[in-house]
Amino acid sequence: EIIMNFVGMFMFIAVGGTALHYWHGYQPEHKHLQTATERQ
Repeated sequence: EIIMNFVGMFMFIAVGGTALHYWHGYQPEHKHLQTATERQ
């Protein structure tokens, strides 16, 4: 049971870390696209 909790926590942190990494990488591009469309 303890091992399963540890694995679950590790998976949660791994998924959350990758999601945050991709979110931060995606955010500036999205802002740039928004300003480009607003200018036109």
